[in-house]
Amino acid sequence: MKLLEDTRYTVRYSHQNETVEAWSIQRLPFEPKDWLLDFRHDLRTEIHRLQSKPTQILLAIYGAPPSGLCDTENILFYNVGLNHFTSLTTTGLRFERSCTHPSPPHALETSSQHYHCYTMEEVNHGFYCWQSHRTLAVWDNVPIPRLTGKITVGNIWFHIRSAPLELIHMPEQVLKQFG
Repeated sequence: MKLLEDTRYTVRYSHQNETVEAWSIQRLPFEPKDWLLDFRHDLRTEIHRLQSKPTQILLAIYGAPPSGLCDTENILFYNVGLNHFTSLTTTGLRFERSCTHPSPPHALETSSQHYHCYTMEEVNHGFYCWQSHRTLAVWDNVPIPRLTGKITVGNIWFHIRSAPLELIHMPEQVLKQFG
């Protein structure tokens, strides 16, 4: 296990679990400055140590308190740099937003923390942070193109948005979180 630590962030790679974990006192922005540049560099370096197998996808988790809105995929991928995930996403990827996370291996300057986790997981493994209760909607066989320079997340959202949707259950209350 390699551990890069600072009082503002920690990045940890575990070869045994094939996992990169990072804790920071501030969310990683798209254009970081000062120490956040070091955080992003260390995160990128450790991500490059991950190895993908043909039966695995990349699982990424962002954990932080539920205050405010955030674009989980931007925090986990765009703000780190999409090209750093190319070799890990050939079979696919899954990402999750969690309102909790494990404690860092050493104390940081503040208890308000942001957590990144990247690990290789078997394709058929379910979610870690979510529990299935009731299916609200289903899309069937949406063609998702492989991410390349010309195919962006916007293209993928377009494919999903354009595909036929079967609404199975409409909640009685207005949903406040993505479901």
